Amino acid sequence: MAVIWRTRLTESDLRHARSSAQHRHEHAADAIAQLLGDRKRLPRAWTTTGGAEIIDVGPGVVRLRGRLEKTAWQGLVCRLSHGMDLAVVEMDPTTPLCISSEGNNEFVLHVVVAGRLEVERTAEGDGEGAQAGAHAFAAGQASLSIREPGRTYAAHLPAGSPFRVIRLSCAPQRLADDFGLPGGVDRLREVFAAPQVMPLDRAAVKTANEIIGTDPASPLGTMLLEGKALELLGNLMLPWLARAEQPPSDARQAKWQDQQRLATARSLVELHLEDALSIPALAVRVATTETKLRKLYRQHFGVSISEHRMQLRMDRAMKLLQEGLHTVSEIAYLTGYKHHSSFTAAFSSYFGCSPSAINARMERDRAAPSTDA
Repeated sequence: MAVIWRTRLTESDLRHARSSAQHRHEHAADAIAQLLGDRKRLPRAWTTTGGAEIIDVGPGVVRLRGRLEKTAWQGLVCRLSHGMDLAVVEMDPTTPLCISSEGNNEFVLHVVVAGRLEVERTAEGDGEGAQAGAHAFAAGQASLSIREPGRTYAAHLPAGSPFRVIRLSCAPQRLADDFGLPGGVDRLREVFAAPQVMPLDRAAVKTANEIIGTDPASPLGTMLLEGKALELLGNLMLPWLARAEQPPSDARQAKWQDQQRLATARSLVELHLEDALSIPALAVRVATTETKLRKLYRQHFGVSISEHRMQLRMDRAMKLLQEGLHTVSEIAYLTGYKHHSSFTAAFSSYFGCSPSAINARMERDRAAPSTDA
């Protein structure tokens, strides 16, 4: 998947794909690297688990499938106009995955259709350009960013949650020139130097689902995909383009940065229920101080970070109990508690009854005779 996310298809790549589809597994990793324009060594998982299969399904379209560690994945890559590449990737991780890739001067839109994702970015060297950062988002959210050369991006996917993402990428200069973006490429780089995470509105959700449901091999399939992809990109970029038209303001910039830090911090809290990040570590992830993060979090969300984490854990615990598929000990682990007793005490304090009492009530409800005629 890390390779798919750096896609740049050319006609020669597609010709190569036709022959690559016939390669044996021992050649598959090299074939993928050549197909996707990455001549560097692939992650070890690509070469130790049977490689991948490449299928050419039409002009400008390639399907891929294989295994990443123990997880099966499949993906679609489609070349659009304006130098854009559309990829749809899906998998159901059986173990937590960390997939690294190098930035290569791309403007990237990610739309998470299912699952959760955290992306950490680092850079070599010293100075401002070397600052690390992270952003997290889940189903129903999107991220807009520019992936700069010299940075490494690590995507973290949790186990046990089906994952599906739409990725649209192109060169920032081409995007600014072809669509006449206000402020040109310099303003584009300024606005999206840090990833912008936002919820999808109803129209964006509809468009994303239509992209998922379109078969590029069908008549006019790639044309339909292109129209939907551009519609999705345009709708999600509108608020940021409006911001780009406004003259810069130090106060507005600082407020906007704080909003982005809070959005990222909230997403990270939601993503790390099982292995809770400490508040100092969370502050480092969003590039601020612990004191400032605590203050902003309570001002903006009305609860402390610890209170929000407790709410999320208890809501998840109650949902898992009601599903009836896990033991109390398993639920304790899945909600970030190392000991059964600690979980039971926290649950009882929060809800006023123990997890075992909930289980007993669920058993009585299931055993009760139906009142249906």
